[in-house]
Amino acid sequence: MYVHGRDDPIQRAVTREQFRSKYRLYRSDPNLQAMHALYPVMHIFDNHDGLSAPGDDQADGSIAAFFEHLPVRSVDGRRIWRSLRWGDIAEIFLTDQRSYRDPTLDESGPLGTSTEERPEILDPSRSMLGPEQRAWLLAGLAGSTARWKVWGSQLMFWPWRTLPRLPGQQRGAGVYLNLAQWDGYAAERLAILDHLEAHDVRDTVVFSGDSHVFSAAQVAPDVDDPGSRPRVVELGTGSITSNNADENGYPGDDVTRPLFSAANPNHLRFIETERHGYVLAEFGASSAEFEFRSPRTIHRATSEVDTLARFTVAAGTQRLRRVR
Repeated sequence: MYVHGRDDPIQRAVTREQFRSKYRLYRSDPNLQAMHALYPVMHIFDNHDGLSAPGDDQADGSIAAFFEHLPVRSVDGRRIWRSLRWGDIAEIFLTDQRSYRDPTLDESGPLGTSTEERPEILDPSRSMLGPEQRAWLLAGLAGSTARWKVWGSQLMFWPWRTLPRLPGQQRGAGVYLNLAQWDGYAAERLAILDHLEAHDVRDTVVFSGDSHVFSAAQVAPDVDDPGSRPRVVELGTGSITSNNADENGYPGDDVTRPLFSAANPNHLRFIETERHGYVLAEFGASSAEFEFRSPRTIHRATSEVDTLARFTVAAGTQRLRRVR
């Protein structure tokens, strides 16, 4: 997909050859090549890779070029969901949240959409994963013998609300900011959390992207009940260089932090909407550590890097403890 401000001769690719051209262009970046020379990368695609939803006219070309240019083994030429094992420390589950989803719901406005306006948010028949992939994920998380079950989620999993559930409303109710992510498929999110609770699955960590904000959350089956035990911890990453909310004209941290903290008091532990960067994670037998790192500028090739926050999670707890 075309991103404003980038010198790309093909604004919107559709055919395989057009997507091949995009891969040749972007993967000619010497900094990207240096990163691949230093680190292994587990690839999964999202809407900016050319596939937003089933029936997308970009789907065939984008998927074909994806498998041509990236070291991903496919079962059937289209499937990208898979797991990778790192000994007894971690098993990593990568999911496809674009190919099988039910249609994204219309949103009401910039401050979010309530479950009163869109009761379909809590419709248990709506799915982002589709039945086969969801069954695979649930069985994998419950059956894994690795210490850490790591889920690579293209989209933010924690409830991103501007207003919490009101008294008398059902579990999962509230005003949600972005229905393209898991907030638009809240019933399936609850089903996943309920499954983890029913099977007492512990040490599940979600890494999410797409939102262009740093976030840390611990998500329970009922985020409005302080006594509901968290079943996953989630680390969301800011963008590397793409525009963040404030760069697109939306309010910055001085407005969004108090708003989101008040609407999500039990699960949200950190949010930063203005900085760019990445998450550094270290997994051990008894704990995991996560560090939000951000360069002071993205306008020079080199920059000092700040640590915005650091969290640890003791094995078996699913609770974040901020240490910096």
